[in-house]
Amino acid sequence: MSRTDNHQDIAQDVLLERLTTYCTLVAVAILFFDHFLTLSSEIRFIWPARWSFGKVLYFLTKYLVFFDVAITLFIYFAPKRISPATCNTLYRIESISYTVGIAIAELTLAFRTWTIWWNNRWIVWILRLALFVHIVPVFVMAGLGVYAAEYGPSPIPALIVCWQIKETSRLVFPCYILLCALETEIIALTLYKGFIQPEPSV
Repeated sequence: MSRTDNHQDIAQDVLLERLTTYCTLVAVAILFFDHFLTLSSEIRFIWPARWSFGKVLYFLTKYLVFFDVAITLFIYFAPKRISPATCNTLYRIESISYTVGIAIAELTLAFRTWTIWWNNRWIVWILRLALFVHIVPVFVMAGLGVYAAEYGPSPIPALIVCWQIKETSRLVFPCYILLCALETEIIALTLYKGFIQPEPSV
């Protein structure tokens, strides 16, 4: 019996799809609220500032996510039935964009940590090594997941536009662990600098 013939599986998928959609909408609402909450300060202080590596990272981190949101919302609320091939293409674009956005965000955190360490060359090498050890495997697993996922014709296109027939969830958890480990290391360097080795007062 195929997955689309099992009514219990279909009902469970519909429930999970609805929950995912609602959680996504809540996240999007919070994203826009946060964006407009700080937009005036951003226009006042960041936009007029001279261009630098940090400013580029800031804009990429903050605005690339809106591209991700647009693709995600289109997948959830496509006005008409789209083909499985289109779903595969959208999923790949979305996954690659998410992965690149996460890498840029982690690079932003590392850049901030490097800055508060007053450009210490040892910290530079520690951060480079940490980024390489954690981000490269994430890209590899994300790439494997992107091309392993498959979509088929949806049995209920009115509720689920893109019907995934081959999941890659087993690759998500290792990525999550790697990113958590990287952020823990960056936070540890930040806390060490702030509380254990503060700058001497003048």
